[in-house]
Amino acid sequence: CWVGGQSVEQAKAICAAAGVPTYSTPEEAVGAFMQAVSYRRNQRQLLEVPSSIPEDFVPRKDEAFAIIRNALDEGRSLLTEPEAKDVLAAYRIPVVATRIAHDVAEARYHAEALGYPVALKILSPDITHKSDVGGVALDIASPAQLEEAAAHMLDRCRERMPSARLTGFTVQTMVRRSAARELIAGITVDATFGPVILFGQGGIEVEVANDK
Repeated sequence: CWVGGQSVEQAKAICAAAGVPTYSTPEEAVGAFMQAVSYRRNQRQLLEVPSSIPEDFVPRKDEAFAIIRNALDEGRSLLTEPEAKDVLAAYRIPVVATRIAHDVAEARYHAEALGYPVALKILSPDITHKSDVGGVALDIASPAQLEEAAAHMLDRCRERMPSARLTGFTVQTMVRRSAARELIAGITVDATFGPVILFGQGGIEVEVANDK
C-alpha cells in the first residue's frame, strides 16, 4: 500500500513492472488480501467434497487426452460431436450409438446396421449449432427418407454457411423418452472465480431460454 499520491508514483510503477499489486489506501489493500483469503478457503472446501467415483472405475484417460490433443493440434477449440461422445464414453458416461458417414451411401449403410428410425446430423468442424443451419433430421424411417434428408441437408448447410467444411454426417439411433429432459452441462476454469460448472435447460433453444 503506497500512501502519498504523486510522491509515490515511481514506487508504484516499480511494483507494477515487477507484477506486485499496489493500492492507494489501506482499506483497498486489506480488501484485496481478504479476497485472496476467501478464494483460498473456497478452493480448499471444494476439495473436501467426497468422491462419488466407484472404486473399481478406471477411466481411459489416455484415449480422452489423445482426442483433445488432436483437436488442439488442428487449431480447434471445439470437439466434433463424435469426438465429444468418445471423450464421455472414455469416462463411462452413456452416449447414444453414433456412426460417422463420409457420404450418403455410408450413412445409409450405418442406418441399416443401427436400425430405423435414426437421426441424421451434419458433421463439420465449423458448425456448432447444427439445427440453426438445417443440419439435423430426426425420425428418419427408411433409406429413401435418409437419402432425401441428406441431400436437402447438404444444400441448406452450403447455402447458410458456404464457408463451412462439410466432412460428412453422423447417424444415430433415434432415442424416445417421453418423460426425459434436455439438459446442458459444462465445465471451465474462470480466471477470476476458478472452477465453474454450467448446468441448465438444454435443447435447440438453450441460448434463448438462458436457464442456467
